[in-house]
Amino acid sequence: MVSMNPFYQANEAENLIKQVKIKGLICGDVFRKQDYYQILRSICPELENSKPGKIHSDKIPSLRTVVHITEENKKGTFKFTDILNMADEDTILQIKKRQNKIKFDGPCNIQFTSGTTGMPKAPVQSHFNIVNNGYFCGKRIGLHHKHHTICLQNPLFHVFGTIATLSAAVGHGATIVLPNDAYNPEKNLNAIVQERCTVIYGTPTMYVDLVSQQRKRNENLKAELALSGGALCPPTLFKDMLDILKVKTVKSIYGLTETTASVFFSMNKEIEYYGSHTVGRVQDHLEVKVVDKDGYIVPMGTPGELFVRGYTTMVEYFNNEEKTKEVIDKNGWFRTGDQFILTEDGYGKVVGRIKDMIIRGGENIYPKEIEEFLITHPEIIEVQ
Repeated sequence: MVSMNPFYQANEAENLIKQVKIKGLICGDVFRKQDYYQILRSICPELENSKPGKIHSDKIPSLRTVVHITEENKKGTFKFTDILNMADEDTILQIKKRQNKIKFDGPCNIQFTSGTTGMPKAPVQSHFNIVNNGYFCGKRIGLHHKHHTICLQNPLFHVFGTIATLSAAVGHGATIVLPNDAYNPEKNLNAIVQERCTVIYGTPTMYVDLVSQQRKRNENLKAELALSGGALCPPTLFKDMLDILKVKTVKSIYGLTETTASVFFSMNKEIEYYGSHTVGRVQDHLEVKVVDKDGYIVPMGTPGELFVRGYTTMVEYFNNEEKTKEVIDKNGWFRTGDQFILTEDGYGKVVGRIKDMIIRGGENIYPKEIEEFLITHPEIIEVQ
């Protein structure tokens, strides 16, 4: 399975379909200003003259089938209801035979990276990656203690949404609330109130918006816990989440797409300082090390590059052996590219991306240091 950003324009969709050699595509009809059939026509002109399931395109040669979630008949595509109506005893038997061939460590998901430094990479994740990471994410949140209702502000084309949330909820029997078809802070707050959500997931930027909404409306919220990830949560925002959203606990999660969502996660019972100044402790049953530029482990409390080994590490970058070998060594260690500090008591602190480091007058300066200074100004809400 491959998740794609619904806001992709034609050139982005074309590049990513080619990159992972997509054979079948399931898409909606119209989303906001995105007309998916017209986008597909622009990158696959042969679509209109093709029979459903038998597309042959010069620009995207791997694509054979398009399934459209609409009641209209679109040339060259199946309607979603057509696919459902194809089910019979023979197809069910075929599915069961294929299920018996599935291996726990086999690839099952491709989740594109955010692509902030060029074309998105395509990490391949296994069943083993997703089931284990989802389970242990849910356990750190406490989903195994009682039933929770989670408001998910994050998109499902990101590992935060698919693995840290969806897989965790399925593994522990939690309920997920999807407030809207796209990000909308007002509707997010509505959903939290109406569905009496006990847990909120989001990025720091989303919490800035949510806090702003709650300041205006002062709703009677029942949320017990807020989880922040995807970027570093400033201590001032951490405090606002406690004071304005009235949650009892704020937790942080740290990970990458290549590590299937989570490497570090806040503990269940920890003092507020650790929650607001660290990304928690390493996830259960994972190995981490912080090394210098020569690959030697640095003393506790010393900055270095974070390496990870265990069930979270992706299988590979799809069809890119060279790039995979750059980040996963022969012993299975994945290099994150993040400058990191591991404290004496086992907590992790992200210093910044190594490639973002600024050298000025012989001194190493990380953007995070500048951001943390700027955010102390009372008139500044967010820095990035």
